[in-house]
Amino acid sequence: MDGTNSLPNDVTQCHQLLVAAYQQSVQLETKVATSQQQAAELNRVLNETAASYEELKQEHAAVLDELAWYKRWAFGRRRERLGKGEGEGQGHLFDLDLPAANESEDSATADEEAETEIKGHRRREKRQIDWDKLQQIRHEHDLSDEEKVCPCGRTKDRIGEDVTRELEYEPAKLEAHIHVRFKYACRDCKDGVSAAPLPPRPIPGGIAGPGLVTEVVVSKFGDHLPLYRLEDILTRYGVYISRSTMCDWVKSVAELLRPLYDLQRELVLQSSVMWTDDTPITVLAA
Repeated sequence: MDGTNSLPNDVTQCHQLLVAAYQQSVQLETKVATSQQQAAELNRVLNETAASYEELKQEHAAVLDELAWYKRWAFGRRRERLGKGEGEGQGHLFDLDLPAANESEDSATADEEAETEIKGHRRREKRQIDWDKLQQIRHEHDLSDEEKVCPCGRTKDRIGEDVTRELEYEPAKLEAHIHVRFKYACRDCKDGVSAAPLPPRPIPGGIAGPGLVTEVVVSKFGDHLPLYRLEDILTRYGVYISRSTMCDWVKSVAELLRPLYDLQRELVLQSSVMWTDDTPITVLAA
């Protein structure tokens, strides 16, 4: 072998190179055939897997839709609405009723658009005051007789009016209702004294009327005002009523409403599902 030609001049060496090249080509062809067989097998497995997935997807389409809905309900934006069919079973108590299949996507999109947030705050629908539901008190402001006279000497004609609404608040007030019962007796036979019966009271022997008792109970349990605050509020209105007295009123109202409580308890126990508020409350240890 010289430096200008890479092939050897010896015939034996040439034969050896040809045999080695042939053997290498046979090995490469074997590897290519094996790779092609593996690729075909892989394609077959992929096709079978895809077909099985489609079959399972079609077979369990309802389950997948329900699972997707529960994921949106648990991890998506909360929507303050009940699903359709709330009268079916008890699911509506927990806002778990599934919406209709043709409404799930549209309703989710609509809810996302409705809950557009601006600067970290949710946009809320602007509410208007219904003035017609309020007591209308009209205040008329007119010109004096001298101002109604035009510089030309003629009296001006009224051509219209400007109306401006003002929302006013009248604080609550306490009233003293004095019940006077006239007594009657016979001077001749002197057979006792007759008088009209006293109107029924929510608390027998108490000074609180129905309106005051209602205000105390609603303020405490509806507006979450403790009795000591109600004590200060009533003091501003000109009457001091101790919180212990109001506590006795609340107890009397509870006893008065006992039949309603028993009926409500009976109806609740007839249900197969009961809702409870498990929100923890931090209290001070004794």
